[in-house]
Amino acid sequence: VLRRLAGPEPAGSQRLTLVCFPHAAGAAINFQQLAAAVAASDPQVAGYALQAPGHDLSRRDEPLLELDELAKLAVDEITAIGTPVALWGHCAGAPLAIECAGRLGELVRHVFVGARVPEPEAGLAREIAAVVAAGDADLAARLVARGGLEGGLDRSAMAFAGRVYRHDTRCANQYLLDAAQSRAGRRLGCPVTVVVAEDDPDTDAGRYRRWERFAADVELVRLDGGGHLFCRSRPAQVAELVLERLTSMSNSEVPA
Repeated sequence: VLRRLAGPEPAGSQRLTLVCFPHAAGAAINFQQLAAAVAASDPQVAGYALQAPGHDLSRRDEPLLELDELAKLAVDEITAIGTPVALWGHCAGAPLAIECAGRLGELVRHVFVGARVPEPEAGLAREIAAVVAAGDADLAARLVARGGLEGGLDRSAMAFAGRVYRHDTRCANQYLLDAAQSRAGRRLGCPVTVVVAEDDPDTDAGRYRRWERFAADVELVRLDGGGHLFCRSRPAQVAELVLERLTSMSNSEVPA
């Protein structure tokens, strides 16, 4: 389920792996520019991203997986890479990144959460109800408006994208709704950096501390722009942020 986007092969000079989890109805290719920017700045960091089953227009017969099933597949492949990892979860991909980080334990050095803060429980439930009730075409149109889907697709492709968006949004929101019970007393041991763009109307940065349910060390970084999908619109800026955090972390681990 992982696609290598840039950087060295695991058997080569790779010292760390960045694994990215896309937004609802997103694909691995959404992180191509970010992975390339990271590898250009640090050739020892490889970039991978999740290509979840059932998300490829050319393979529409593949079944969509629940978050727990997808986490198991991703964790198995991440573990097989054999290096420490940093995880980036974007919007609906953030809960999956958090779940994988919990399962991977000390292998994870840092988690980045892009364009997502946990909404209040009532808001999460309302969004689940709204996407379940919405038509496929309406959900696909929402994706196009956000820049998460190319326009000009035929009706069948738009309907497919809408169904996938509904599935991913439901899974992500349900995970956050269940977190109060499922994660009681369990928090990540690694730092979490929440990254939001100032011009993203879908993200309320003021609620970023709600991620402290999942980790003790949570910080907020605001980008001066880039919209909701800033990994694509600001790849160099995001790559700089990622490497800065990972370098700072590595330096803090060196004995005095």
